[in-house]
Amino acid sequence: MMLLLTTPTPTINQRLELLYLLIALVLLALALVGGIGWLFETLIKKYGDQVDAETWKIYETRTVNTPKEFAKIAFKKSHRQAFKDYFWALLTIGLMLGLLYGYMALMNDPTLIQDLFNYETRGFNTIFPIFDWANIPTSNFFGLNIISDWPTLLNVPRFVPEATISYVIFLLSLLGGLLLTRSTLALIGRTLRIQNKRNQIFMKNLDEVAKKL
Repeated sequence: MMLLLTTPTPTINQRLELLYLLIALVLLALALVGGIGWLFETLIKKYGDQVDAETWKIYETRTVNTPKEFAKIAFKKSHRQAFKDYFWALLTIGLMLGLLYGYMALMNDPTLIQDLFNYETRGFNTIFPIFDWANIPTSNFFGLNIISDWPTLLNVPRFVPEATISYVIFLLSLLGGLLLTRSTLALIGRTLRIQNKRNQIFMKNLDEVAKKL
């Protein structure tokens, strides 16, 4: 005889719990996106304000008389600063790659690059909690399968001595990525500031003249 397997229908309380969980996840996602956007906007403005300090003397001494001349010198200073910023970022990434391939060559250990993300043996993920997101529990909610509980924990954070080289490579990669992000945001901020101010500082404003009279 064939047994028919049916999915149990969630109770009203279970449906409410799922609804609250869904709302919480949506709010968390919106807060995360908003927080990242605010952080990027703040950093871009902060780095853009550096243009004022670097180019004020140019305007104050009247060494340039047109927006085009101002933008040319300002962009030159900005690109010079960008070269310095990206140099340290790329140097950090180069050091990471040199350490990785140098270790594999010296220790005759070609499998290290395959184990970097491993959480079971010697990858840097051994120090992070790893969840089984592929098999996360779900429940049917008005015809939709939504998350109903936390996934199973596959790895408890722990320090593995054999993974020390993976930890170092991970930290260098993280530092290089942060430096690259900072350099890019700083360049964007300076570029936007220059584009915004190139015409304003040479604009004839009668209101400002009246204030001085």
